Amino acid sequence: MNSDLRRTCFLAGLLIFGARLAPAGDNAFFPFCIDWHDAKKRSFTEQAAMLKELGYAGVGHVWLEKLAERIKSLDDAKLKLFQITMRMNIAPDKPAYEAGFKEALAMVKGRRMQFCLLTSGGKPSDPAGDDRAVAILREMSDLARDSGAQLLLYPHVNNWVERIEDAVRVAEKVDRPNVGVMFNLCHWLRADKGRNYRPLLERAMPKLFAVSINGADEFDEKPGWKNYIQPLGSGSFDIYGFLKTLGQLGYKGPVGLQCFGIGGDAREHLERSIAAWRKLQERLTALYAINYDEEKLPAYTLPDPLVCADNTKVTTAKAWREKRRPEILELFRTHVYGRSPARPAAMKCEVTAEDKNAFGGKATRREVTIYLLGAKDGPKIELLVYLPNGAKRPVPAFLGLSFGGNHAVANDPGVKLSTVWMRPSKDKGIVENRATEASRGTEASRWQVETVLARGYALATAYYGDIEPDFAEGWKIATRAALAKDGANTQFAPDDWGAISAWAWGLSRALDYLETDRDVDAKHVAVIGHSRLGKTALWAGAQDERFALTISNNSGEGGAALARRWFGETTAIINRAFPHWFCGNFKQYAGNESALPVDQHELIALVAPRPVYVASAVEDRWADPRGEFLAAKNAEPVYRLLGKEGLGVDDMPAVDKPVGTTIGYHVRTGKHDVTAYDWERYLAFADRHFGRRAAGSR
Repeated sequence: MNSDLRRTCFLAGLLIFGARLAPAGDNAFFPFCIDWHDAKKRSFTEQAAMLKELGYAGVGHVWLEKLAERIKSLDDAKLKLFQITMRMNIAPDKPAYEAGFKEALAMVKGRRMQFCLLTSGGKPSDPAGDDRAVAILREMSDLARDSGAQLLLYPHVNNWVERIEDAVRVAEKVDRPNVGVMFNLCHWLRADKGRNYRPLLERAMPKLFAVSINGADEFDEKPGWKNYIQPLGSGSFDIYGFLKTLGQLGYKGPVGLQCFGIGGDAREHLERSIAAWRKLQERLTALYAINYDEEKLPAYTLPDPLVCADNTKVTTAKAWREKRRPEILELFRTHVYGRSPARPAAMKCEVTAEDKNAFGGKATRREVTIYLLGAKDGPKIELLVYLPNGAKRPVPAFLGLSFGGNHAVANDPGVKLSTVWMRPSKDKGIVENRATEASRGTEASRWQVETVLARGYALATAYYGDIEPDFAEGWKIATRAALAKDGANTQFAPDDWGAISAWAWGLSRALDYLETDRDVDAKHVAVIGHSRLGKTALWAGAQDERFALTISNNSGEGGAALARRWFGETTAIINRAFPHWFCGNFKQYAGNESALPVDQHELIALVAPRPVYVASAVEDRWADPRGEFLAAKNAEPVYRLLGKEGLGVDDMPAVDKPVGTTIGYHVRTGKHDVTAYDWERYLAFADRHFGRRAAGSR
């Protein structure tokens, strides 16, 4: 990876992880087009004073004329200049852009503002002008780079760039970080006739630098601009739903208030609009609120895992197996995790290193490279396998993904150091997104390798970043792009796989290898994961029935915790912070979990009749321990139908008191982590279900 791409990955990681608890309503709000339609004809200074008094963040969509005067008035009021509007002409015999552009760039240097480009010189939406537009925009991009300004293609009715699709198409071809698009609600309503905006926004998100809103009516064939541009709070169009969708998609840029054509005293509609904006922000803030009070939980009803979509009751194992289970699996693929592909036909595995004297002779260390497409220069998974030397082979195994790389799971200097992207962490020896020798063994407490080996189990692990680096654009340099027809330019469908599905898919590819390793009993492999990788382990265990046992450690929202419980992390919060984890469809259930056709008890039920263990930590309220217990409890009817016992208790157990038979559960003392206590429970659970003798009696 070159230095520019590495820097991009680093910054993207900071943005994603830093946004985990970003408050709702953090979009800057400013009006534009107020100059021409104010009956009071206020001066720039008077406008700035009014906007400051009303609570706006600044102003936008101003023109190049009198720019210095405008900037001074805003600076004096401590307001921001968000946007300057310019004309761009793609006709080859016309000036490409206004002569004052270079002078304006000098005036706005360091202000991090935007130039909105109205385009002419071609027929609306005609791609024949793309090449000329790309050349112009790249020239302007080069000029704007040092100023820190962005260039925005502004979709406008009857312009060459008329629709948001046009803007995105051209911006993608330009392929410059300072060239993006603006979504204009009024022009979308007029030009696109009010089609579904969600897929348009999803497509635009990587290049979406600004959005404009206003009060408006739904599309009608007859109305004029007065119906499409009204003070905020007016009209029948659902602005809250629009802003909610933007939040679900992770948009954090500025929001402009379109004021064009609103007559009278500008103060009147601006005052009305800012009041409506504040009410909208209150509702959006409530959507992302964090609750830790059981008494504040709204009532909810869980879907019945034993009632089919046609309302027929499942009463036999055959009906579960042939009808209801495939139905639930399909719902999770469509609405939560997305669809993943089959094993690539060309996949190859190669043992690249082996040491039969690891840990002072207690284990054999085997390093395996899985070439996912068969090519050594293609995507690959580096799998680390430890085998107990004192146990009769083949041995059962635990398989899981790590956060820190194979070299981090134990204090073993012989393990190859990972070379792929990692989250920056000084404490874990990650420097410039790469592992160093200081990162060896930093996750040893979470893996308890020597304890696992002493109990007669193999341990297999791989770094989850081998499959996909954990940031929003990480897929572009990893497996999902490599397997997609259009590579890094792929536009995912709403039910295409997200990162969790990719990681789960990688676990199945690791199991593919273990089935070929004669030292491993591939019929007795437990898949295990912690936190987001606990979500991953559950999804892997639900889909791939070769996994004999599934373990979810502190997996929380999107894992073992019920989505319908408003406690700790919620569907809204997780989709906003980590938009790449799930499929696109899942985002529509933010704050609308009751509409989700499944819930996580049904994910656990998909593992049935195979054993499953869910674990919580009493201090990890973010992951909702009670919600994890209730999901396990509500999976019991499926296990009973299949002749298996479940938890065997009605109430959540006391701390450090594990319960359950085929479904296991405990909530332990401590925080969000994997501990020696957890491993003791998992090993005992595996012993019981794999028909092994008690610890120490090998």
